[in-house]
Amino acid sequence: MKLQDRVAIITGAARGLGQVFALRLAREGAKVVLADRLKLADTEEQVKKIGGQAISMEIDVTDYASVHTMVDSQIACQRIG
Repeated sequence: MKLQDRVAIITGAARGLGQVFALRLAREGAKVVLADRLKLADTEEQVKKIGGQAISMEIDVTDYASVHTMVDSQIACQRIG
């Protein structure tokens, strides 16, 4: 697993390419933080179904404060598991 013990933040992870990237990174061993304005339950369920680790954060990436809080607080990295 190339990405074992790495954390990847994927924006737009609810569908489309973001969802595809999240699943691929999880298959490679990354712990994934799923970020989107849309509901992320489906993507999170798929990641966990393949044995990956994920948490979902409904955020708007155009809102600086929202993104800053997600990254700066390190909540995403501490809660995965």
